[in-house]
Amino acid sequence: MSGPFTTPTRPTRFITYEPSPSPLTEKRRRRNRAQVFATSSSPARFASAVPPTLPHSPYRFNSRNEVEDNPPVVSVASASTASDTTPTTPPTAMQRSLQAMEEHSQVIRQKLTAEEQDDKETADTYARQVTNYQVYWNTYQAALVRDDPMLVPIPAFPIIATKVTIYLEHETTRPQKRKRSDGSDSTATIGVHSVKQIVSALENSRLNNQHLYPNIPEAQMALRLDLRIKRFESAAAHKEPQRVKMAHTLKATGTNADTFTPDDLKRCAGWCLTDFKGPMNIYIGLRDRAMLLTSCSVAFHGDNTRSLLLSDLFATDVIFNAKGLGEVVPALALIADNAKHNQTGRTDEHGALRHRFVELCPIGSIALLLFSYFHVRNELVPNFVPDFSDSNYGDFGKREWYGIHLFPAGKSPMDEMGYDNHRKRVNLIYKQGVTES
Repeated sequence: MSGPFTTPTRPTRFITYEPSPSPLTEKRRRRNRAQVFATSSSPARFASAVPPTLPHSPYRFNSRNEVEDNPPVVSVASASTASDTTPTTPPTAMQRSLQAMEEHSQVIRQKLTAEEQDDKETADTYARQVTNYQVYWNTYQAALVRDDPMLVPIPAFPIIATKVTIYLEHETTRPQKRKRSDGSDSTATIGVHSVKQIVSALENSRLNNQHLYPNIPEAQMALRLDLRIKRFESAAAHKEPQRVKMAHTLKATGTNADTFTPDDLKRCAGWCLTDFKGPMNIYIGLRDRAMLLTSCSVAFHGDNTRSLLLSDLFATDVIFNAKGLGEVVPALALIADNAKHNQTGRTDEHGALRHRFVELCPIGSIALLLFSYFHVRNELVPNFVPDFSDSNYGDFGKREWYGIHLFPAGKSPMDEMGYDNHRKRVNLIYKQGVTES
């Protein structure tokens, strides 16, 4: 029929049948389908399933249904194999640049720290404390390994709170090495200030070197944030009044005092005059004698004595009413402006008078020291002509002899004596003059 209501004729075949594929074509289709399913974007349905890694639980139940710690078990063989077979990715150019910039910034920081501590005793004191810690720790670890060969020695660095706790326990319990005047061993121990100094020195070393151990969390934590270090400092502060009281009691008895007596000073000063041969050794003996008598007479700290310059000495007259009203006596004045207890640059003047015993006279010992410097060592007289090219020396100019130390370290009078050398010389004088005399 034709017209507006004509229905289109339905085709006889509306489904197209393709011929059956060959067995080889069907095999190729199955293989391609398996490769598509095994890609990273699709689940590996045809690959061997790998179970997911479960997080390690820090606790577990034992056979009695009690909660206990569950330490992780690490296989040494698998760990060594993994470390040997795992390829290391070389750092990129950006990583190398960032690392070089980080190292350079740390060098700048260490330089600024060294400059800040250069004119103080802090650098030498901290270095000595760190050296003492390192020597003790190496000895302590060697003893542990000797007693138990299954252990391995732990290095002293990086400095962490666990190691410092063990070291503080040793330092706060061991007696001092020196002997009393009666020949017995001293039972005195370190006080709260020494404990704080040890912690500050080790914390300074830890802070300056923490960038070397970025993967060790303990090396990044401040020592005084640890509860064990806090307990040591608080315990030392709690025991300090009792320790000071005991020290004053021992000094009051006289027999147990650790200070020099007048007879001890005479023997020490005499040994410095008689047991040295040769121009240089004679000068060193006279230097040690003047250094000892000046410290004892003027009550100088060690840093005052070591930093004393020849230009810090001048003669003056002191009113001495014990001789008569308005009578004056000559005195030697010594200037100290950079002591440990005076970091503000305040100028302190200390005085010394002639002693009634020539063996203990500090002024005579200094005069004999200067005589040996110019007439035994035959050193040249310094140039006294002022140099006005340096504006740091004011209107009077710079003079060469301004930098000469009264008690220098060695041959050069411009070199300041260090703490270790000073301590070594004083201990030698006491040993030879008092202990073995």
